[in-house]
Amino acid sequence: MPGWIWIVLVAFMLVILIAGGVYVFLKGLHAYRGLGGLGARVQKDLSAMNIGSDQSDGEERAAPAVTEPLSQTSRRYEDAHLQRLEYKRRRRNRHTQTWARWERFNTVNTPNNEGGNR
Repeated sequence: MPGWIWIVLVAFMLVILIAGGVYVFLKGLHAYRGLGGLGARVQKDLSAMNIGSDQSDGEERAAPAVTEPLSQTSRRYEDAHLQRLEYKRRRRNRHTQTWARWERFNTVNTPNNEGGNR
């Protein structure tokens, strides 16, 4: 390979390297400007949320569970657990009723079905 080709290849490589650097710099600058606007919007939204939380809306806030006596926390846990068990019982009953309804539907006497499943 002649020597002038190496000079052309090195020049081409340097041009591509510089073009890539300029591209990365411009994209980074564009992203930085976008993040600056995003930061301003987030700050505005957070300050609006803080203003709303300072005002009382007539309801007392519950104290964190770690600051209450253990008996209150355990009672609240027990109530929640009982509600969960009741929900599971109701769901199981609905499931049983649905299967019973399907079973009655499937065992209806028809001319092709002489009293049962085949």
